[in-house]
Amino acid sequence: RHACVDLLSHLLRQGLLNPFQTVPHLFGLQGDIGKPEIRALSLKLLINEGEKRPDMLRQRICAGVKNAYIFQKKVYPAKEATAGIQKHDGEKMYYDSIFGSIFKASVITVKKQKQGFFTNLLGLFKVGGDGISTRKSKGTHFIDLPLLSFTAEVLAYLPYNSSYDPLFIIFNIQSSAALEGAQHLDKMTSFLQDAGFAVDINDDIAKEDDLEMAAKSARPCRAKEATILKSRKFDLLRFQGLCEIASSFTLLLRLKAYLQKVYNLSETRCLEYSPDGQERNFDKFSSTILKMPHFDSKVVGVFKHNATEKGSPRNTRDTDKNAAIHQYAEFRKWMRIEQTAGARMAESDGEDDSSTKNNLDDA
Repeated sequence: RHACVDLLSHLLRQGLLNPFQTVPHLFGLQGDIGKPEIRALSLKLLINEGEKRPDMLRQRICAGVKNAYIFQKKVYPAKEATAGIQKHDGEKMYYDSIFGSIFKASVITVKKQKQGFFTNLLGLFKVGGDGISTRKSKGTHFIDLPLLSFTAEVLAYLPYNSSYDPLFIIFNIQSSAALEGAQHLDKMTSFLQDAGFAVDINDDIAKEDDLEMAAKSARPCRAKEATILKSRKFDLLRFQGLCEIASSFTLLLRLKAYLQKVYNLSETRCLEYSPDGQERNFDKFSSTILKMPHFDSKVVGVFKHNATEKGSPRNTRDTDKNAAIHQYAEFRKWMRIEQTAGARMAESDGEDDSSTKNNLDDA
């Protein structure tokens, strides 16, 4: 691989390769965590291309992220794809982003391009869109959860230099959860209600339902609260498909909580943020100060995809009811946290408005 990358460097220098097609593959080599010398050489080529064609480089980053994921899956099949390089400072473990160096060299200085990059990565979580969050097998679409986990890690471990970067990501996650997330929750509730599941008529998400209670047991699918899943009339594949989609929102909400904790961003600060607001000097910081803790991106899929087997991966034997129940319960938990935070903020705004009105009346 090192010889191939060296050859690419000569061909690029002589103008014999199209950089637009080459750059995503150089990004993919940033995922070669087992060979730091190859990462270093490909990084040097990326920085050179970034200096000559900055706009083109930024346009190809998302394709590069996908290539890095594919590269790791093919070259290191025994390991889970990861966007973080594990390090130790003698006291504790921390993670560096595999794209950290190129991000600081070519992306971090331009706000518009930077936000476009974040938006494109978050777009991969939009199920059924033009992104790469779904794969197709024999005419059947299913969620590529490992790719989404990898993408969430990319956004978690990037070396941001301003609180406006994580705030922009959190803002988009909140918007997605409030609209698409709430719609998907309603869809799951309607599905379970039609299947005969006991659903709160007030749709009160503040209370745990029976499946959430079942998720607390060692074998959720055998719990009495999950008896409905054993019914022949219950569309298990439909339910598991809904649970996999729910996991895409779960990853986003985990990412939001992670960024809030690492960058010490209160719920009020997140809700008050506006993408059009002016960035302030005290919001900036050195990206070298923070040592990123582990981000939990692991999600167990409910469909067992085996590339060596022919035919559609979707059949009853290749499904995991326990994983589906856990996905459902975690999705509801995060949506409950999100709605509670929004309600607290609304109450706070209401009290402020009331106080302002009283002060005006007194005046």
